[in-house]
Amino acid sequence: MAGFTKILWVKSIRRNGGRDWAYFEEGTEDKFDLNFSRKHDTSMENVKPGEIILLFQRVNKVKGVKAKTYLTHLVTPTKEASRPVDVPHRFDRVIKVQVIARMKKDVPIYSKADILNFTNSGFGGAINVGNLNKRKDLSEIQLLIWNMFLEKSTVNPLAYVQMPEVFTEDFFATEGGDKEIGPHITKERNTAVVRRAKEEALIKGNGRILCECCDFDFFDFYGEHGFNFIECHHNDPIAIGGERPTSTADLAMVCSNCHRMLHRKISGTDIYFNVDTLRDHIILEKSKK
Repeated sequence: MAGFTKILWVKSIRRNGGRDWAYFEEGTEDKFDLNFSRKHDTSMENVKPGEIILLFQRVNKVKGVKAKTYLTHLVTPTKEASRPVDVPHRFDRVIKVQVIARMKKDVPIYSKADILNFTNSGFGGAINVGNLNKRKDLSEIQLLIWNMFLEKSTVNPLAYVQMPEVFTEDFFATEGGDKEIGPHITKERNTAVVRRAKEEALIKGNGRILCECCDFDFFDFYGEHGFNFIECHHNDPIAIGGERPTSTADLAMVCSNCHRMLHRKISGTDIYFNVDTLRDHIILEKSKK
């Protein structure tokens, strides 16, 4: 499943010499055949399913549209094989792609040249997205592009982000005390609510999910291996409260360490930290150092 770290390629597209939008025709909302020029067979073969291509186009002759370079699509190849089209022409190589995000025509996406420079991005083939700004780290460029589409896309790219492995896991301290952590007795698990909570956390974290207690970022620490990894804490534990409807306000995104601290009694008491009080405690402890 896709995430912003999979934005690895950038490709120029065009329709009628810039007189129309490419790949906005009816029937291209979800999938379409992406054309490559025959001299770019190698670059076409380099792009693998699951990797994301940023498509941009220079539209300069569409009535009512400012002449600019627009970021219009995020797409990923499907597992279907590439093939030449039946009628040979300069762009007679195609691969089938899945649309991850597409620009809204009434809310165009573009960038200043000092942020993303498309001048040397070639024509007809896919090149490394890092070429858009060689002064920035690749992850900065990827996150910038991702957030542009997150705000202004007809398709929600979050639908293609993999759910973190432990996102719907919860834990509680067993009756034996603080030393043992056992599996939460799950009586209700609304995956739609969990997904909404995740989307809210991604937007709040500008494309990343941070621990609500300590701001730990798994991606920042572990790289791509930690991308989109987090644990989901029920503020009012299901095992105690019983079966009931869950809203996003009932859920908190926390790292593994903070999650266990939330389920550990405060020393000498029968009281547990909540997300806010644990965060305050962490800030206080840091101030002592």
